[in-house]
Amino acid sequence: MKSTTLTLSIIASIAIVNTSAFAETTTENQLDPIVVSSDFREKRLSQTSNSITVIGEEEIYDKASENFENVIGKTPNVNFTSGGSRAHHIQIRGIGERSQFQYPLNPSVGLNVDGMDFSNNALAVTLFDVKQIEVLKGPQGTTFGANGMAGVVNIQSNEPSEETETHLEATIGNYNTKALGAAVGGTLIENKLLGRFSIYKNTSDGFTKNTHLNRKNTNNIDELSTKAQLKWLINNDHTIDLNLIHLDVDNGYDAFSLDNSRNSHADAPGDDTQKTDAFSIKSTYQLNPKMHIISKVDWSDSDNKYSYDNDWSYAGEIIDGTEQYIGADSYTRNRKNLALDVRVISDEDGRIFNNSTNWTFGAYHQDQDQRLNRFETYSEPGYAQSKALNTKYETQSTALYGQFDTDISDKLTFISGLRAEKWKAKYHDNQLKIADYSPDEHTNVNINHDETL
Repeated sequence: MKSTTLTLSIIASIAIVNTSAFAETTTENQLDPIVVSSDFREKRLSQTSNSITVIGEEEIYDKASENFENVIGKTPNVNFTSGGSRAHHIQIRGIGERSQFQYPLNPSVGLNVDGMDFSNNALAVTLFDVKQIEVLKGPQGTTFGANGMAGVVNIQSNEPSEETETHLEATIGNYNTKALGAAVGGTLIENKLLGRFSIYKNTSDGFTKNTHLNRKNTNNIDELSTKAQLKWLINNDHTIDLNLIHLDVDNGYDAFSLDNSRNSHADAPGDDTQKTDAFSIKSTYQLNPKMHIISKVDWSDSDNKYSYDNDWSYAGEIIDGTEQYIGADSYTRNRKNLALDVRVISDEDGRIFNNSTNWTFGAYHQDQDQRLNRFETYSEPGYAQSKALNTKYETQSTALYGQFDTDISDKLTFISGLRAEKWKAKYHDNQLKIADYSPDEHTNVNINHDETL
């Protein structure tokens, strides 16, 4: 079901720069190269061997109030699956999840926001103060492990700069759409500390009216996103970057109608919510003229709720001669993720094999914990049933990896990489079924998995 929201946006940006820098940009009149940061080392887009689509700031500058899927969906070979207030799942070249209900899934498409892993949490993506979106198509196993089987979407926010920068944006539109965002950044301590902070609030009643409850906001949008970044310039050889994200999404989910209109008849409209706190710390240290080391820790904690009226009607409603039943389904999920990555990367003076090859070696560890509680109810004349399901899914991944980029000629580079990964998983669920006309059923599942990839 498509909707069109008419909006009026007011955008203001102010940058205070020194006159020498302004003179330099106006006299040379050169375009800045597109730089891709998803690989082990930053490269110009023209120098990458991967199939990459880059969505630049000029394309997303005024689209903060739009859905993430409206922007990413324009990329060739990229699809998405909504099933909620926003897109939750991404597919690249036909590979990826279409949904995730009670059973755990390891994502085929990785999703990174400012260096933090948000795979299977696409509801966390907002476009305000975003600098660039990089879509890497095809397997990215050496760099990202199993989460990059189909590809990776990497999202970068605007970074702190020495010059003071501010950005203000306001949007109003139909369906009671209102949005307001502000970002400010610059030098906090001269030659030592840079910072940037942004906040964005987006609300809308949505395009569905619930005629049974006489409400216009059961499919509403209510999103708050805040980001903070600090860059500590310890010395000429050492820099530490800190990124913080707080997200509070409290959207409704009441999008379907049995008569194929924008009028819902549901008596139990659902929710599509997410609360996330996340941070990452990255240290970049120049060991010597030949190599530098990058160490990164990122952590996130997300609480999600996804629920809906699974008959999209109310009890007693007669449709096609059939009295409708009562039904609702609810999924509450908590995800905790901790990842550590240390890599040593060669510089120009550190190239090997007769100065033809760049190299990277690294170690990685990830610890993830997911808890899911599902509650489903169903009733019709003469029959009623309720189900409760509790699951616990824990994974640990430890990997060593390396890559060589060998220049065969000025126009040909041979890339060889290897990633060895020890992967462990534990899964447990406890399901209780209560039905009026059958005995109680109680099932338990315990699975332990351990393999080398």
